[in-house]
Amino acid sequence: MKQENDANIFETFRDTCNASGSAIAIYYKKNTYQSYTFEQYARKIDFLAHFLKNNHGIEKGTSVAIILENTPYWPLSYLALMANGAIAVPLYHLLKAPELTHLLHHSQAKLLITSSNLLTTLKGALKDQTVPVLTIDSLEELAPGYEPKTAPFQPPEISPDDIASIVYTSGTTSLPKGVMLSHRNFLSNIESFKKLKLVDSSDCFICMLPLYHTYPFTLTMLLPLLTGAKISFPANINFEEISVCMQQTNVTILLGVPRLFTSFYETIAYTLSH
Repeated sequence: MKQENDANIFETFRDTCNASGSAIAIYYKKNTYQSYTFEQYARKIDFLAHFLKNNHGIEKGTSVAIILENTPYWPLSYLALMANGAIAVPLYHLLKAPELTHLLHHSQAKLLITSSNLLTTLKGALKDQTVPVLTIDSLEELAPGYEPKTAPFQPPEISPDDIASIVYTSGTTSLPKGVMLSHRNFLSNIESFKKLKLVDSSDCFICMLPLYHTYPFTLTMLLPLLTGAKISFPANINFEEISVCMQQTNVTILLGVPRLFTSFYETIAYTLSH
């Protein structure tokens, strides 16, 4: 195991897998709520890391855009990119064609990872793009219930100061700015939360806020995956499904924003009054 100041995201995740192998890492809904252990999830990440390297030439320093819903495919894609030493570029799925063109060009993205469902939404914006598109859910080896047979991925030498993500600002007053965040940036945040002792491996985070934002990405994705806790992905973001998800997967931590909690309150108040 590397010292803390020498760590990178993928190796930190691999250390977590070694310590938490048979523990549940991810809950997802397929008719009912099902799960992946850290060992099972790591094998899918190894497969995708090999696939990205061998089929798409993804290597250290390559920028790859991610446009995905909050599903197990999101952290799967991100960690496979980290394994290759690539740079993840999380983007909003409702970007218009000019915005998407600008961000793909500005980030020098060599590949866009999305889902079959979102590809329909993105079709107009992608019409004149030359960046190759990978619909990750079309890979049978990554489908729920499939156990890919693959060798552990051997990552390149990755420095904690290498760029892990380029996160774009909203661009409300001008063109969006790309904020370059290193492995050290993210891991220092994770370490700070660990020192607070607010989270342990028994916790389960419900993942609702969009992962292309750094706040939910760090706290509802990286933090649980790098500390041996669990992530639960509700089938959709409505009050009823969130309630079911929380009950059936024993959620202990819900990260939200004021508008989300206001919506919960209004739904409960309306239900009680009718």
